Amino acid sequence: MTRDATGWRRVEELFAVAVERAPEERGAFLDGACGSDRELREELESLLDHDREDSFLASSAVEEAARALASDGAADLVGRRLGRFEVVARLGAGGMGEVYLAVDPKLERRVALKLLHRDAARDPGRTRGFRREALAASALNHPNILTVYEIDTCDGADLLVSELVEGVTLRVRTSAGPLALSDAVDIALQAARGLAAAHAAGIVHRDVKPENLMIRGDGLVKVLDFGVAKSPPRSAPPPRVEPPPSADAVPDAEAGPPGEPRETATRSGEVVGTLSYMSPEQVRGLTVDARTDVWSLGVVLYEMVTGASPFAADTASDRLLAILERAPPPPSALRDDVPPELDRLLARALSKDRKGRHADAAELAGELERLRSAMAVQPVAEDAAERSRSPQAPRRSRIGLAAASLLALILATALVVWRGSGAGTPARIDSVAVLPFVDAGGHTELDYLGEGISDHLIRSLGSGTGLRVVARWSSFPYRGTELSASEVGRRLQVRGVLAGRVARRGDQVVLGVELVDARDGSHVWGEQYERRAEQLATLHEVIAGDVRRALALDAPSGAAQPAKHVPTPEAYDLYLKGRYHWNRSAPADFHASRDFFQRAIESDPDYALAWAGLSHYYSFGVANGVLPPAEFWPRAEQTARRALALDSRQPEVYNTLAGVALYRDRDWPRGEREFSKGLALGESAELLNHYSSYVGATGRTGEALALRERARRVDPRRDDFRYAAILYFGGRVSEALEPARRAAAVDPSSRWARALLGDVLAALGREGEAIAVWADLHRSAERPELAALLERTHRTAGFRAARAAVARRRLEAIDEQVARGAHVAAYERAREHLLAGDREAALEWALQAFEEPNRYVLVLARDPTFAPLRDDARIRAAIARLRIPG
Repeated sequence: MTRDATGWRRVEELFAVAVERAPEERGAFLDGACGSDRELREELESLLDHDREDSFLASSAVEEAARALASDGAADLVGRRLGRFEVVARLGAGGMGEVYLAVDPKLERRVALKLLHRDAARDPGRTRGFRREALAASALNHPNILTVYEIDTCDGADLLVSELVEGVTLRVRTSAGPLALSDAVDIALQAARGLAAAHAAGIVHRDVKPENLMIRGDGLVKVLDFGVAKSPPRSAPPPRVEPPPSADAVPDAEAGPPGEPRETATRSGEVVGTLSYMSPEQVRGLTVDARTDVWSLGVVLYEMVTGASPFAADTASDRLLAILERAPPPPSALRDDVPPELDRLLARALSKDRKGRHADAAELAGELERLRSAMAVQPVAEDAAERSRSPQAPRRSRIGLAAASLLALILATALVVWRGSGAGTPARIDSVAVLPFVDAGGHTELDYLGEGISDHLIRSLGSGTGLRVVARWSSFPYRGTELSASEVGRRLQVRGVLAGRVARRGDQVVLGVELVDARDGSHVWGEQYERRAEQLATLHEVIAGDVRRALALDAPSGAAQPAKHVPTPEAYDLYLKGRYHWNRSAPADFHASRDFFQRAIESDPDYALAWAGLSHYYSFGVANGVLPPAEFWPRAEQTARRALALDSRQPEVYNTLAGVALYRDRDWPRGEREFSKGLALGESAELLNHYSSYVGATGRTGEALALRERARRVDPRRDDFRYAAILYFGGRVSEALEPARRAAAVDPSSRWARALLGDVLAALGREGEAIAVWADLHRSAERPELAALLERTHRTAGFRAARAAVARRRLEAIDEQVARGAHVAAYERAREHLLAGDREAALEWALQAFEEPNRYVLVLARDPTFAPLRDDARIRAAIARLRIPG
């Protein structure tokens, strides 16, 4: 609906009243104020949803939202080009800018674009603010600060191009309550390191808050949004530009601490920032320095630890008074496990007199690091709920507190590490977690190499020696973790933790490795390796041999012997890059893996692992409806058989052959025989996971749980997801709820885990919770418009209408994909038509889906979502023809 100036004044007046009311009182107020004017109510509800502490510009949220809604200049750019960038989706908007997901075809990467609103561009002050953001962030280059690629002008609009960060804001992480102490300290430490880089460049952020701290899927914390930063003089170093928030930085994630009133960013003279996190000097309008950011980060840490604001108040004016005059209770008064050192740190950071605070973020980071070490030496007691948590976001800055001194030595002496067998009794260690070796420079250039060597090492150590080695899916999320080796060992149920760092020195690769006893954190063994590129392909076998000797293990025999063929250096490097991309969840990474595997084969046609990697790509893509079956099932089988012909000791290749038998040929007994052949070569987590999922999808729940128990020993981190899926498909939906919750909490980056949780909640009739889970899933999948549609329709029309609205939008997207030549499984259309309420269309597509050779025939036969279709005689006949075991 289009409104004139008078109409928008009415909206602003009502919003100003509504926003001051408690959230539970707003519904009654809107009932009376809006009456039967549904459009007015929806606009007000949208503004209230978007009323956030917006750091694009310190101004009234309603003023900015109304301007954005009223402007006819913010055209939908999705599907268009901006310069060389192809706009894929709209991620959101702030007071000054629209934020879009785009693809840079030149460098083949996804980026975030922030565009200055056209009406904002006409305001010189707001243009200066936008450019100030660019100039402030562009002066910085640090792993904990978002990377900006460029700033440009396109069609008369200012444009910031930055990295796209996939993750969640700290506000999302804390929405369920206080964090584990180790997690809270780690997040604060990473944020402090990023701010320290800003302070070193003479930049004060001035708006540090949970919305401006993004936690990536791998645990790296990024400081966002320098829109109100205080920048150095123009003689400062050349600038870089700060990128926009990712799709997860959305209004629902920014509702404020639990139980706290919401207020917008304020501006009075030079007062800028967000009130809840402002320092006393900020609220007075005085000159600020680095100690202002120390205060704000102190408030953030206090909230992470306690779940409450240190300056809670009913109104903004009362909160301002509390900031100026009231001392908050020490965290230990609100939580029993808080150590005295943390109380003292926060008391200093929140000193009313800035002279009493840490001088800058670097000093605060140093104290946080000492606190973290002290907590590792004397672990604080966590309550039962915290003990049941696995890390929601693994860290990447170190490989473990128990190894902290070793890592410092590695960095200081170019990876010269301790040698020798260590002082412990190695024979005690009968199980190990191999963490991915990280880039010693703190960057990502060598991540593919570190991951690849670690991956090979897992295979080598876990074959034929009696040593239990957990799967990469369980150990790799702890990349560069700040957790102690003891905590990693407890969570992964192992006695040893093997970790290291990799660096380049000229034409040499230097690798420092250490094995730590997880029970007491003691050093068991360590070594440094220097190799040229042509020697890297066999390095994992050298390391594995050294570890076996250190642990007094027998040498491997039979199938565990190393392969005789040594690939060319180029093929090995290309294969590792293929595996690196394969192990990531983004579609672009999935397809990139194929290119690297193919290039590795072209470089070395006898490289068995490259053929195996290509077979995994084909079989996974076809089985999951991504690739056309007629073309790619034959390729999957051919590449798998070629891999086994070159090296018959690869258990994971039987995953592909099992898929060919099960999903292409519908030969269920042969498929199970293929699983058994692979498992005869070793307890492969990939095989056990696939096998248990297949058996569970046939309804043989008891057998599936037995396989799951076997898998748990080598893949404990994924246990809850598989367990929940087996119970869900086995009709034991209520039992599936708690493991589904744990799976989503343990790995919030897993879209499948969160989708399963939403489905379980929906099947149990817990509709509001299901909507919340699905909305969060849409945001993390860069579909914020679907999240908003789902939530808005649920509020106004209910659960079924909300699912139907999103399903219709998804069907439109499917039509667009098909028009572009993409393959879409009939199952996808059947599901969306069913959710949209079109039973006949759903039946038509479901019947077609039964004819398609992919895994979805099992989903159609067992998934509770499709229960409404299974009373149709045609569907029952299709299921009967399959003759699925069980």
